[in-house]
Formats: sequence, structure tokens, C-alpha cells
Amino acid sequence: MVRWLAPLLLLLPAAQCAWEGTAADLAVQIRTAGLDRDECYRVRDVSFAKEDLRFYLTEGYLVFGKAVDGYRRSALFVGEVEAGDAEVLVFPPTRSERLALSRSAKSPNLNEHFKLAVMVFSDDTCEVLLKQILEAGEPRKSPEMGVLLEQEWNGTVANLTASFEIRLAEDALTEAGPSAGFFFCALRGDQLGNFDILFDPRREEQIVIGRVAERGGVAYFDTWTSFEARSFRNQSRRAPGAGFRLSNYRVAARLEPDLTLKVTTRVTLTPSESGRRVFEFSLSSRMRVAAAYLAGAPAEYLQRESLRESLLRDGDSTILLRASSPLERGRSYEVEFQTEGIVVQSSGNNVYFVGARDNWYPNLPLEFATYEVRFYYPADLNLVVPGDLVDEGVEGDFRFIHARIQTPVRFLGFNLGDYETFSMSRGPYRVEVHGNKQVEPALRAPPRPGATVPMLRRLYDPATRRTVIVTVPVEIVPPVLTPPSQLKELASEIASALEFLAGRFGPPPLRSLTVSPIPGTFGQGFPGLLYLSTVSYLRPEDRPAAASGPYFETFYSDILAAHEVAHQWWGNAVSSQGPQNTWLMEALANYSALLYLEKRRGVKALDSVLAEYRKRLLSVTSEGRTIESTGPIVWGGRLLSSQAPQAWQTIVYEKGSWIIHMLRRRMGDDRFFAMLAELVKRYNRSALSAEQFRLAASKYMPPGSPDPGLETFFQNYVYSTGLPALRLQSSIRGGASGWTVTGKVTQSGVDEDFSAWVPVEIQFKTGRPAVHWVRTDSDPVEFSASFKQQPVKVVLDPSDTILAVKR
Repeated sequence: MVRWLAPLLLLLPAAQCAWEGTAADLAVQIRTAGLDRDECYRVRDVSFAKEDLRFYLTEGYLVFGKAVDGYRRSALFVGEVEAGDAEVLVFPPTRSERLALSRSAKSPNLNEHFKLAVMVFSDDTCEVLLKQILEAGEPRKSPEMGVLLEQEWNGTVANLTASFEIRLAEDALTEAGPSAGFFFCALRGDQLGNFDILFDPRREEQIVIGRVAERGGVAYFDTWTSFEARSFRNQSRRAPGAGFRLSNYRVAARLEPDLTLKVTTRVTLTPSESGRRVFEFSLSSRMRVAAAYLAGAPAEYLQRESLRESLLRDGDSTILLRASSPLERGRSYEVEFQTEGIVVQSSGNNVYFVGARDNWYPNLPLEFATYEVRFYYPADLNLVVPGDLVDEGVEGDFRFIHARIQTPVRFLGFNLGDYETFSMSRGPYRVEVHGNKQVEPALRAPPRPGATVPMLRRLYDPATRRTVIVTVPVEIVPPVLTPPSQLKELASEIASALEFLAGRFGPPPLRSLTVSPIPGTFGQGFPGLLYLSTVSYLRPEDRPAAASGPYFETFYSDILAAHEVAHQWWGNAVSSQGPQNTWLMEALANYSALLYLEKRRGVKALDSVLAEYRKRLLSVTSEGRTIESTGPIVWGGRLLSSQAPQAWQTIVYEKGSWIIHMLRRRMGDDRFFAMLAELVKRYNRSALSAEQFRLAASKYMPPGSPDPGLETFFQNYVYSTGLPALRLQSSIRGGASGWTVTGKVTQSGVDEDFSAWVPVEIQFKTGRPAVHWVRTDSDPVEFSASFKQQPVKVVLDPSDTILAVKR
């Protein structure tokens, strides 16, 4: 054997070694390993691929991280040498992703040269690179350069490694092998600057490219492109599941007067595969684990969070629980976590904000389970939880509430405050509304200009050196009615909305609904528990200026509460299948609220809101693009970016409502409501995807409908962007022998391949109008139709069947 070959072969493990120490010790060693100055190589023409990702290290230095448990998990490439260069190539597989990439990278495909890259991985990257170095001949080691690179870049490598510390430890502990590992690369591109590339077979979209950005003090991960890797697209590989399920939560919580929350969570864990020892839980980064137990014995746990990983995981922190021995498939095990942290903040005036509402206890996100909770809290406050009341009382300086949810739900929420309460029943349903006794200082109304009264004042006049009595105008600070003044009206409105929606969709998961305030401008609908913005408790005239005006008055007075009530079905009874489909729950909930608005205030109120939504979709960002063009609705959380922070809400909620409305107009009300009821029944306690939604909707299309499978509709409005401007030109000719309508529909303002079926309505003096469907194109589309009766008018889409601008 060649003498330089033997030591390198030791660095090519077939699989990661079994770690005998603690998970915490492994994580520390991984985090602090740093670069290995003795494993620095001068490389030339080294290449590797991660399915659709291709990397070419043309000329430069490559130094590996130090090995931990026989495995190297990082590497640094530097091309700051003569002829130094490297290149990354990525060809997104879909038109929408190529469009997305072109907006950030100025090209539909990524072809970026770079001279600096930090790589962190738990797959076979180390093995692949070293194999190429070996096959090229005697390696050109450069320990001298290794010393310099270690001194300059060790801190950066350590920081990026720490960003994935939990995942690196998990992959090492599970011994899943390189195929289950991930690859991360932070690049400094010659043209694009700093950006990140991630390949992770555990993600729904395995390839992600983008960068961490900041705007207004808020951190974002701006996704340039994200898509399924090749082997997943052709279904030769599938993303692994969690490997276990959780059931029967028993939660004991105690909120101290200083707002420290202490929680003991007991839950039943059932593995879906044998031999597994490591299990991943989700928990708010505001909560820390103090102890963990498995089957009654102390268990290892590992918890850490980082900015980059948190942004990629939508803000959650990860806990690893490690069993002392492999668990058996199908057997139930008792898990206990003791956690502590501060998730409740005071907003002043005994108004409180619960910051972690669905992850204040360790859980497996979005999994249906039953709950029992016993919660202690300061006796001078009120605390609400959903479910059936078992017991409540006072023990010393604390009150307690004991509740049980026997219907499986996705998560458990709570809220806290100094409340007034109003309860009422409507049919089989009970609604309990809680309101703060005072408003938070941020909602106190400022003085109103021009609102004055005359007051007598004693003033000193320096000219005469005398005190005089004068009449001066004094501004009046109007009293703000406290939220309890609205409780009865709010309870009645929510009960009516609950009753209306139950009539459309069937009974909600829980027959009792608790409503409570939360500071801010938003709401949330949890199983049996609604969080409503404190603004919605105020009369329109008492709301702050930022929440005034026709749009906000309708939102807070007519939409928000009904929207959160609708989440009892859309989001709690039916859930969404992965990040790309979360828009469905928000769109269906928001349109359900609009249906209730239509019932209360008529079709003109619905049309007015939809017109405002269209206007907001057409509003322009600072970069000169419309909000709607930020990205297709299936991007979900990707729409929340530093370039257009408002795009997520506008597209998901408002374009989403338009998508549901367009389907309603295509189907007709009877078919539309039957379709929604069928969705709730068929997907109860299960997840719904956009494709399943399309197939379900297509079954309710009227016979003879154009685009009966809705493929064109979904391609244009769900999977792509575009809001067309349409213009109709028509003429009516004929006489006693018959009449002919000819016309032309011209489309503009969208890409050439955008196409939509548009109804042209031909109206007569008597009788029902006729509808002629025209499929738009990049070129004007002509049509003609013949009638025995004389037409009097030709109108383009009078019922707003499609989301467009009519010229």
C-alpha cells in the first residue's frame, strides 16, 4: 500500500460510530471541534453533487473539521490563490421556482462562482471529497496553510456548526447512515454575496437556497428557491416520518407571580419502528428542559437553538430525547418532561400576552391527541383553557383549573388576564367570552384634534405683572370604553357565527368555545379556544388610528372573530399536509368568515371586501412589483420575507379567499357548500393537500364545465402568480332570422403562458342570460355565439368568477 494512503483510508468510515458517551457531551464536541490544520489539502478539479446541486472546486485549499467519534462534519474551501475558483450549479425543475430564483439571483438557474465556502454535513460529503483526493494521486497536504485557515476561520466554522448542533448529534446518535444525513453550505458568491444552500432528505422540499436577512429589527430567511430533489420527485425516495406518535397528554402547569411558567408534561410515546433510541420533540425556544424521564427512569435530553435553524424551523426549538436502550415498535412508553421558562409577558394594566401558544409544552407538531390539564396561577388573575371543566378552586395564593379534552385535537392553548366574563348558549353550543377589565396602555386613545371645551384658567401676564382669569380651550382625551362593555355583543356575534358555520360544515370538534383577548392586531383559533385582538373588543370610534378606516373596521368588527371561529373546522378538525398547503386552512377559514359577513350584511358587503382584497394584491412593493407577484400561494411561509413582509398575509388570506370564491362561482352555491361539508367529513382529523383539494372540488363542477378537472385554474391561481387585466370588445348583429354575438377578449399584465377560462354573459330583455366561456391567451381570443332572441348586452364576468382587472 502506498504510504500516504493508509492514514487517509481511516477517514472513510462506512457509517458513523456508535457514541458511548452522553448526547450533551457529543454535542459539545461537535460544536467545539473546529478545523483540523493537519487535514488541509491543495485541491484541483474536485467535484461533488447533492442530487440537483452540483459543486466544482476548481482550484484552492480544502481543510476538514476535526473528527468526533470518527467522523468529520465540516469543511472549509478557500480559493484565494492564483487561478483559484469554485462554482455551484442549480437548475430548478419547475417554472415557478426558476422565476423565484431569477428575482434574487437575476437568472432562472444558479451558476455562481465563489472563493469561500463553509460546509457542515452529516452525510457522505467527507467520504466523497477524500475519495477524489486519493484518486487524484499523492495528496498535496498543506499544514502551513491549515494553520492560517484555522486561525482565521475557526470561529465562523464553529458558529455555523453550532447552528446545526442538534441535528448533527441526532444523526450521529441514530446511526441512520449517510443517506439520511444533511448538507449545508454557506457561500460567498462573486456576484451574489453571502447565501446558503441546504440539502436535507428529511424536509418536504429537500433543497433550499436563500439567505438570512434583517428588516426593521426582524430576522428573516429569504428563500430564493426551494424544491423537491430529483429522487423525491421521481418517487424513488420518500421523506421519513417522525418514527413515533404521541397520545394522551397530561399537563400540570404552574404560573408563578413573576410569570415564570413551570410545566410537567406526561405523554404516551409509541414507536412506529423497532430499534429506535432517539426521538425529536418540538418546544418553544422560551422554555428550557430541566429534566426528562422515559418509562419512569431518568432519560438523556438535548436542547439548543440557533437563529439560522430557528428560521428554517419557523421559530421552534428542538429537543432530543435519548433512551438508554432501543424501544420496541408498537409498545407504549410513558415520557415525562419538566420544563420552565417565560412565555407570558405583561402589556400593562393587568393585560398579558402569551407568546408561545401552541408549543409551551413539548409536543409533536400538528398531531391529534387527547389532553388533560391542571393549571395553577396567581389568585388575583383569571386563566382559561379549553375542554370540559373537571374541577377548579383556590389553594393559598393560587387558583387552579382542571380540564379534560376527550376529543383528539392538535394542540392545547391557554390564556391569562384580569377578566370580566359573559357566557351564553346557542342550541347545543356554549360560548364563554372573557375581556380584560382595562385596555393595555398601547390602546389608550390620544387627544383628538379639535375636540376642546372652554375652561377658566389663572394666568400670569408678565406685561402687566398681574394674574388674570382667561378662558382657554382644553383638548379632551375621550374615555376609552373598557373591553367588558362589548362582551355581550361579542358573545352573541360569535355564537351566531358558530351556529351558522356548524349548519354548513357539521358540529365543531368541541361544543364549548372559550374566547379571550390577546394584545396585538391578530387572532388565532385553537381547538375550543379563540385568541382575539384586544382591538376587536373596542368600539370602532375607540380604536387607535392604525386600526381605523373602512377596511380595518370591517376586519375587526365583522371578519376576525368569525375567521377564528371557522378554524374550529379549518385547521383543527381538518389540517394541512405540510408547509405548502397551510394556505388552504387560512383561505377556507377566511372565506367562511366572508360567508358569515354575506349572511349578516348582504352580498354587497362581500363584494366590497373582495374588491379591497384585489386592490391590496395589486399594491406595489418598494421594489416596484405587485404584492401578488411575490410568489404563488403554495409558497406559504416563504412569502414572509424581508423584501415584502406583508405579502404572506395578503396572498395567503386575501388571494386565498379569492380562490375559494372563484370556485364557488364556478360550482354554484349548492355544489359549493356540499363540497365543503364533504371535505370536513372526509378529512376529519387528517391532512389535506392542494392536490386533494383540487380533486375534491373537481367532482362538484357542473356537467359540461370548461376545465372540469380544474387543472388550468390551479396551475394559474395556486401554483403560479398573475392577476390578468381583461378587456372585452363585442358586437351584436342580426335580424328576424337570428342574432350573432361576436367578440374578442384581450389579456395583458401576465406572463405569456397564463390562461384562464372567463365567462362572457349575453343578456336579453327577457329570460335567463346565456354564458359563453372563453379561454384567454397571450393573443386576443375571438368568439361568436348565435341566438334566436335579440341580445341586448354583452358583459365580461359580471359575477366576478375570476380574479382579474376588467378594463
